[in-house]
This record gives sequence, C-alpha cells and structure tokens, in this order.
Amino acid sequence: MLVIDASVVTKWFIEEKDSSRAALLKNEHISGKTILIAPDLIIYEVTNVLLFSKLFGSEEIKKCLQDLYALEIDLINPS
Repeated sequence: MLVIDASVVTKWFIEEKDSSRAALLKNEHISGKTILIAPDLIIYEVTNVLLFSKLFGSEEIKKCLQDLYALEIDLINPS
C-alpha cells in the first residue's frame, strides 16, 4: 500500500521529471501488484494543477478526472 499525492497523479497527465516512475506506480496499481491510497483532496489539487497548466481544456480535464476515478484509488477523508 502506498500513499500518493497530487504531484504523482499530475505526472500521469503532464510529462515531467519522474513521469515514468509515476506511470510505473499506476500500472502496478492497475495490475493489483500494489494498492494506492490518497487524501480525497487530491481530486481538487489535480484539477487545479491541470487547469492552471493551460495545457488542457475543460473537456480534457473532465476526461483526466474520469480516468483518475476509474483507477479506483482509495480516497481517504482526512480526520
């Protein structure tokens, strides 16, 4: 089980340093080799980064978020 933050998820959509390492984590989660969890605020944080990157339109951001939800990462409510 690994806790990820928005900097990891952002690398799945924006190519930057260590994007390949982030993709490896995602693929290990998809294959069931590891479980990814994240604070539920990650959705807002990733949306904000994608929006302000100016690389994506609103429909592309919506698709990125759908892809993120489809991964079924355990989102944890901070307490």
